[in-house]
Amino acid sequence: MRRSTLATAFLVPRRKDEGTRGPGTRPARASNTPPGDGKRVAGVFEPAIRAAPPGRAVAGGGPGRVLRPGFGVLLLFLCAGAAGALAGDPAAPGEPGREDVLARFAPDQRQKLLAGEPVFESLVSDGDSSSPKGSGRASVLVKAPVEVCFRKFCEIDKHPLYFPRKTVSRVLEDHGTELVVYKELKFSLKTVKFYVRYTVDPAAHRIDFRIDKSRPGDIRESEGFFHFIEVDSGTTLFDYGLLKAEPGMAVPGFIRQYLTSHDLPKVVLNFKKWLESGGAWKK
Repeated sequence: MRRSTLATAFLVPRRKDEGTRGPGTRPARASNTPPGDGKRVAGVFEPAIRAAPPGRAVAGGGPGRVLRPGFGVLLLFLCAGAAGALAGDPAAPGEPGREDVLARFAPDQRQKLLAGEPVFESLVSDGDSSSPKGSGRASVLVKAPVEVCFRKFCEIDKHPLYFPRKTVSRVLEDHGTELVVYKELKFSLKTVKFYVRYTVDPAAHRIDFRIDKSRPGDIRESEGFFHFIEVDSGTTLFDYGLLKAEPGMAVPGFIRQYLTSHDLPKVVLNFKKWLESGGAWKK
């Protein structure tokens, strides 16, 4: 079995631009360059700070008491930083903020995520043969940098360590960002065998998958994604989405929905436990 080279290719050092400024000038606005997939995430901007003009008396300071411009900039900057700390600012200027990343979740869902629990959202409420039930998205917060989460997830052969029912995950073809993976899922009455194509986007920390229909398999249709989103330097939001799910056998929609709503949260939670334990956790 040829080992995928993806696991060692994704750590890219982050660049931070540091400018200089003199007294009395407006500091540079922090970058809001979107991470990963290019979708804009609301940035955190450093507030503009102006020093008091030379010779202007400070309020309450009395006649002749003047605040020098350089000292004024420093004082206001320190006050602004202290206010941000007291307000619980989750990220430094230019980094994605916790509230930005978690904005799509309802308050009760955010509470669960911050408590270390997974949340599940159904993406399809009513389904038929063209839009079957069984689609959804599970999310969890992992206490690890996004690069570490993505790199460890790209160790494809280790997926059976935390995926429910999965007993085999083997890379058959590795074309850099395109993989063909053979998988087996063990159910009580049958072992399901199938082939999946992974499209890997290291910059976005995302993997999209779909059934490889050019090869024989027990699953008719499956399509989705794994996405790792930076919350802060030590926290990552892990999204596992299933967009299409059509088994190769007759399975009622409510059973597909039940399996999805139980298995997807287990995947993200198991990955969290496995990674945060350094691989000591066992399913």
